[in-house]
Amino acid sequence: MSKNNPRKYQYLDEILDDLCKIAKSDLSKPAKAKLYDHLCWKFTEFNGKYRGMRFWSRDAFAHYSNRKKGENWWKELRHEHIVPKNIFVDSILKNPDVDPEVLKTQFKDKMIACVVTKDEDKLLSEQKLRSSMPDGNTNFFEISDIWERYKASDIEVLELEWETNKSPKKVEKIV
Repeated sequence: MSKNNPRKYQYLDEILDDLCKIAKSDLSKPAKAKLYDHLCWKFTEFNGKYRGMRFWSRDAFAHYSNRKKGENWWKELRHEHIVPKNIFVDSILKNPDVDPEVLKTQFKDKMIACVVTKDEDKLLSEQKLRSSMPDGNTNFFEISDIWERYKASDIEVLELEWETNKSPKKVEKIV
């Protein structure tokens, strides 16, 4: 962690290393669960909660693109974990001996967030996909298609490459 701000992660690898340390620790399961939950947020918000995020729904990006000066545009958006955090937390609590390299790779590949609208977030809840996958898979390490929930809900996803924290330089549809 930074010597200037010991409360802020400076590198994503620090979060990954801490995940592995927690898994191997003798902390209680409730303590581990809280720490895992916190690290999921830190990891997915590392480059920003909204601006700087790599994945946006088409509707969320349209809302952002049409924002007006002085408007609290972010109030209509949500930072949503593509694979629900609870699936990761439950999976790692059940599999604390997972190989550290597997844990790091799987976490990097699947603990990703997408900016969605409030309505899309509500849609996921209405379809009972807020904290579960459509196929019922509850093992984070066995999920093969992280976009299942979005496909099942017809949420179109864009991948953005940001030039600055205010404007993306590249936008393309991925889901």
